[in-house]
Amino acid sequence: DHLSKAQRGLVGDGVSEVMTKLRVTSSDGTSYSGDLLAIIDVLKNMTEIFRRSYYSPSNADMR
Repeated sequence: DHLSKAQRGLVGDGVSEVMTKLRVTSSDGTSYSGDLLAIIDVLKNMTEIFRRSYYSPSNADMR
């Protein structure tokens, strides 16, 4: 979702929001085998977004 928004030039969640979502997902008592793969996929997509020239980090991302 983040990658598709970035590819279309739309503003998506910043790094801090994505990391918060990942933390909540990983610390939640309910998990399934796809969690790790989903987290790796999100991190890979975020890396792709940040390599783009049009990404500008928010103040929360800079912290």
